Amino acid sequence: LAKARRPDLAATAAHPQWGPLLRAAIQGEPSGILGFGRPSENPATAREYLGDPVALAGTPKAAKALATAPGTGDIVAAILADHAHAAPGAALPPLYTAIRDTERFTLHGIPRGAAAVRAVIADADPAAALAATLRAGVLDELELPALAAHRGLNACNLTESGPDLLLVDRAARNGAHVTPVLPDRLGRGRAGLAAPYPFAGRASLANSPCHAVVGDDVVATGHGQPDCPHDAATTGRAPHPAATVRHAATEETVRFPHAGTDLTVHRAPDRVIELRDPDGRLVGGYIMGANWLPNRSGTITAAPGNHRYAAGTELVPPPGWWRWTRPRDPEGSRALRAVDTATARRLLDAVDADLATRIPHLTDSRPPRAHCPERDRALRDLVPLLRPLLPEVTHDRLWLGIAALVWTAVE
Repeated sequence: LAKARRPDLAATAAHPQWGPLLRAAIQGEPSGILGFGRPSENPATAREYLGDPVALAGTPKAAKALATAPGTGDIVAAILADHAHAAPGAALPPLYTAIRDTERFTLHGIPRGAAAVRAVIADADPAAALAATLRAGVLDELELPALAAHRGLNACNLTESGPDLLLVDRAARNGAHVTPVLPDRLGRGRAGLAAPYPFAGRASLANSPCHAVVGDDVVATGHGQPDCPHDAATTGRAPHPAATVRHAATEETVRFPHAGTDLTVHRAPDRVIELRDPDGRLVGGYIMGANWLPNRSGTITAAPGNHRYAAGTELVPPPGWWRWTRPRDPEGSRALRAVDTATARRLLDAVDADLATRIPHLTDSRPPRAHCPERDRALRDLVPLLRPLLPEVTHDRLWLGIAALVWTAVE
């Protein structure tokens, strides 16, 4: 795109199948914007890291090419127009994504469609966005009992096989260690199994090993075999006559503690899960399981501060499992439902000027997958500054999630 004789991608952008793929490539790796760190498409304040997702470079030259080339220019304008529509009066996730996209698409100047979203961002009130996010529901308020014991940096990740949820440790010797996740506990794990999709290094589920949960156990089977939970559309193989095809939930309603309405957990592409309010507005989001895939970036995949909107939870479950979660801090949740803009502004004012200045630099110093001790310390340093303003909140996991939301509002 940056060469003198760049391609005309107008037909590609207009194609019903290739157009969405081109837009997804321009928007970039979703784990970046939902993770706690620098999105891979945005300019880095430090060196690039080996294993970063392949992305269009965050440079003025690349931004100009994307914003002006036939086809891609229309997509950039559409992305910015969507942000201009979604960001006014929004909670933190839509506003933060709008800011990061506008930042990288305006590196060379002001492209078509950018004026409206820049005006929205300029008029946005970070305190109002923070208050809306805290009132709606912080993902760290709830935990799945089976995963509550996982603490700190670990080599485990979550994946699904139909509706079954599996905990996969790829760092185990002689193959992966796969453990079934049950509503209230972990089942019996098995070592030496082939890693399931998407950790198998295969392009699709159809040519990856098949696993199923039977009782408290996990079994390695094959697609089309009696225990396989998948249908023919997923694997390309007809189910065994004795098999019971089971589908993973695409969405699920969830009532946060002391909330007056239900939120909905929606499944989106690329393991993205969205939390939406009754009006369909985005109030939270995360990558199912850990924030990045281990076959992209190594085996250490989960740690506190992994998710921007669920920083206190290493492994966040998919739809279909939230009904089994339990509150971590009921009284803390009660206090969050009452947060107004004035309270949120006091939370922001509690961040001292030096830390507030360092926060954007620390965010962009490394991508979410790259451990950054200084960023981790700064996030934890926020907590004692904020505690006096919400004394009802006592759970450390919830405080880490609140601190990450305040950090995002500061950015």
